[in-house]
Amino acid sequence: MLLKNLSATLLVTLSLAVTAQATEEYGNLLGCDTLDLTSGNEKGQSFLEFIRTSVKPHLDNYATEGYEIVDGDRLVEVLDLVDSKVRRQALGSVKGSGTSEKIKNLKRIGDELEGKIGTVYTTHDLLAGTGYVKDRFKLSTYVGLASCAGSHLKLADDNYAYNVHYGTGDRDKDDRTGRSFGASRKFNATDSSYTHYLKQLEIFITETPDNTQDFNTTVMETLTNTEPRRYDSVNDQGDAVLTDLFAIWIAEQTRNIMDGTVRPHWDAALLQTTLLSASFHAGQNKITMFYRDPLTDELYFTDATYELAWPRKNHQAETCEVDLESRRVKDASLTDYIGVHYRTYKHCGRSGVNMSRKEWRKLGKEITAYLERSDDGRKLLENVRKYLGSTRLEGDIFREIAKFLINDKTPTKIKSWSTLSKNTAKLLEYVRDNANEITEEISAKYDSKLR
Repeated sequence: MLLKNLSATLLVTLSLAVTAQATEEYGNLLGCDTLDLTSGNEKGQSFLEFIRTSVKPHLDNYATEGYEIVDGDRLVEVLDLVDSKVRRQALGSVKGSGTSEKIKNLKRIGDELEGKIGTVYTTHDLLAGTGYVKDRFKLSTYVGLASCAGSHLKLADDNYAYNVHYGTGDRDKDDRTGRSFGASRKFNATDSSYTHYLKQLEIFITETPDNTQDFNTTVMETLTNTEPRRYDSVNDQGDAVLTDLFAIWIAEQTRNIMDGTVRPHWDAALLQTTLLSASFHAGQNKITMFYRDPLTDELYFTDATYELAWPRKNHQAETCEVDLESRRVKDASLTDYIGVHYRTYKHCGRSGVNMSRKEWRKLGKEITAYLERSDDGRKLLENVRKYLGSTRLEGDIFREIAKFLINDKTPTKIKSWSTLSKNTAKLLEYVRDNANEITEEISAKYDSKLR
């Protein structure tokens, strides 16, 4: 449902159209007006440009002009149209002694707020005023999702990305606003968190590693030409991962450009860890990575890591409390790329793949060095690097690709998008084919045993 006063100019800019569901099994279950990237109307521009000129203005409009909150029946109905995690979060944010009472109170909330105008800045206060809410901020996100208050993209049949409740960038901490949701044949609209994304990515690369070349080609073609045309070449698990990737990518790039500039940040971390996983880790017999023990700060190249320990803030002492001594050793996994800040009270508990950037950047450099030592590797590197300009000075092909795609100098139209995408996928496939040899070489250089 679009806000009635959404300007005609913005509607034309966004080329909004309700997607046809005739060929879909699940389709757009939330029934939101969507921008259909399968139509081809948006191709011919980088995904960054698409977000800058189409997605962000749309999100800004919802942040400033607001949206009409749906009624209680719709709030309850949407519980069956989202993933179980989103349903639990929504009901967990409503007062009540059991599920039945919570659902009744959710309906009461919608009936009381129906038709009122909410925004990312105001909906939580409207919810608090009803008296039925336990966590107004978490429920606010659900209400925004149910009210179709955001950007809704069709990436492929049965694959949709929903992004809701983003600030404009004009207020303090706007770069921490917004949530992303991915809907696919595997999941109804689900919270596309880094944990969920990396777990699903690991399932994809370990169960069907031969499908990663098509996956990587789809990633690159979408980011370079806003054309996710190769979804059909990837299996359902890979489709779900792609959809979460682009949903998170929209979130991170929207936050990235809030200050009017573009530079590699969380979006670059997302891309680099994705490409590393869908090439190097997909080819390993067992996931092995650089891992830094937060207790000792020692670095290992290892297939065994510690369970992640989440800290909490001690507000009286303004310290970060966490028990790192009692952690258990486990097999390394892609979720180990989620780093958590333990050191200072101010940043206690902040997490994400950018927190472990020193480790995966080091891995990227080691892999690039391996490629540069062979004739085939150097040729494949050159076939990619000739489109990247001066970014090749990084000495890390994964970082070079990210830096090319995420900065103010990224062309709005990348003429060589098809060749760049194809060459990148070939390079990453070479990394996958040689992953175990690369692993052996790195293991010979670094300690692989935890204390």
